[in-house]
Amino acid sequence: MLSCLKGACCLRFLQGTTYPDVIVSHRPEVTLDTSRMGQDVVVVKNGRRLCGTGAAVANAPIVQNKAYFEVKLQTQGNWGIGLATRRVNLSKVPLGYDGEAWIMDQYGQV
Repeated sequence: MLSCLKGACCLRFLQGTTYPDVIVSHRPEVTLDTSRMGQDVVVVKNGRRLCGTGAAVANAPIVQNKAYFEVKLQTQGNWGIGLATRRVNLSKVPLGYDGEAWIMDQYGQV
């Protein structure tokens, strides 16, 4: 796995070839995808806020070798943020125990 991370093929190896190489002239707005979310999740604020129990994924994949995203927590409680494959069960919480997601939780554990 580490040797893969050193090469440019890393994401293609992990994601497969479902996303063709595309030159983007503008940055698309990335929001939460309401078609890919857990059954007890509510997405509001034009796809920028998640409420409820479960998870949702973004409407765009991470297709480069580095990415940055940030989250603002507005209430206390259990939470997690991370990366997931398309096979992850978005209704089963906590995520990250089935090998389909890497999640950092409210305790800072991955």
